Amino acid sequence: VKLYRLNQMWGLTGHLLAVNDSKELRELQDKFQPLITEFYVSLGQNEKIYKHYKWIKHHEYKTLDQTSQKVIDNEFREFFLSGIG
Repeated sequence: VKLYRLNQMWGLTGHLLAVNDSKELRELQDKFQPLITEFYVSLGQNEKIYKHYKWIKHHEYKTLDQTSQKVIDNEFREFFLSGIG
């Protein structure tokens, strides 16, 4: 839930910059962009999260609906691209 909210808020910030650029929004983006980038990189390198997805892939994948399987497949691709797996 918190990650979803972060995505929403950061997406909103990007949208506001695109439609109503202001000094204040640019300053916020400059301040928080490095932190948000670091956070997302750390998720992509998180061994515990990777192992959890791997367990699901090996034990529950076939019981999931097509949409959930796609989520798992996409997450594996992202882990692979970030160097895990």
